[in-house]
Amino acid sequence: MTKHTKETKAKISKSMQGVQNALGNSGGGRPTSFQEDFPERMDQYLASCQDVTKTTPFGTKTIPNIPSIAGLSIELKVSRKSIERWYADFVKKGDGASDAELSFCRSLESILAEQEKRLLNCGLGGQYNANIAKLLLGNHGYRDKQDHTSDGEKMSAFGLGHAELKKLEEEARLDKSRA
Repeated sequence: MTKHTKETKAKISKSMQGVQNALGNSGGGRPTSFQEDFPERMDQYLASCQDVTKTTPFGTKTIPNIPSIAGLSIELKVSRKSIERWYADFVKKGDGASDAELSFCRSLESILAEQEKRLLNCGLGGQYNANIAKLLLGNHGYRDKQDHTSDGEKMSAFGLGHAELKKLEEEARLDKSRA
């Protein structure tokens, strides 16, 4: 093995150690950008998310300002993925999480709960576009399902099922032979 190959292997090995340490951010890797003041800033963000009502010659119009993870990420100047990852990591820590981490989780849950409440109330009340509200409520577990059954039985996609069609054909043939 040449000197150049040994040096390259050593560099790769050293860089891979950083990658291994980055998993879970224990003992190495890039330090987290989480800050202790995030929960307070999150609560301020939530308080600032107020709809605006404007009067136009055609009537009043509500301009929504719905709290969201996207808006929060802009406010905190971090990525959405970071917010979602921190939340998941802090929840996994459970009682081992710091006060700031637990406050972060509570604040994020408050933001999402406020978003859900406003989408429901304003979507049903007509202040928000119902289709957009319905789409966003999908993120909160709401689904628009229709029951495609008949008396509890599944319906065939193309009308009658094979057995029902055979039965009708047989009845038609018997009626012709009787006539």
